Amino acid sequence: MIATGLYSNFERVRLPRVPFGGDVVYTAQQQTPDVQTSDLGPLPIVMHYLRELKVREIIDKAVPPHTLHNITHGECVEALLCAIFLGTHTLSHVAETLERYDLPDLFNHPGLSSEQFNDTRIGETLDALYGKTENLYAEIVLRGIQAFHLKIQRIHTD
Repeated sequence: MIATGLYSNFERVRLPRVPFGGDVVYTAQQQTPDVQTSDLGPLPIVMHYLRELKVREIIDKAVPPHTLHNITHGECVEALLCAIFLGTHTLSHVAETLERYDLPDLFNHPGLSSEQFNDTRIGETLDALYGKTENLYAEIVLRGIQAFHLKIQRIHTD
């Protein structure tokens, strides 16, 4: 008797015969390939919409990053929004909240780590955005109207 149905022919390996109740039985062992897993949680959905709205690009165009920073202001805003969607509203907890997620994949930024989104760096981003938020808000809203083909009859900015 050969174990079938559980594994494809590619995955089935014949092992030595094992006596079982007097009958000879072949056993099968699954060969598992090396698989790398990463935790993404709900963040791919959040990042999809942030990319559709071009939040990072809009912010980075309005407030170019300093040459000493490894991450841009747009990435800091994206990280802050991700943390908010995960339930964290405190700047000092953003890095801690994001540490279990695969940030290089989510942000498409190799070498990115949650420690880079510390409260000092996010605070610098918020300082850099001061006085520019109304224009940025309007540009992101207009981008959303275009990206999602929304029909707008009236717009209130209050």
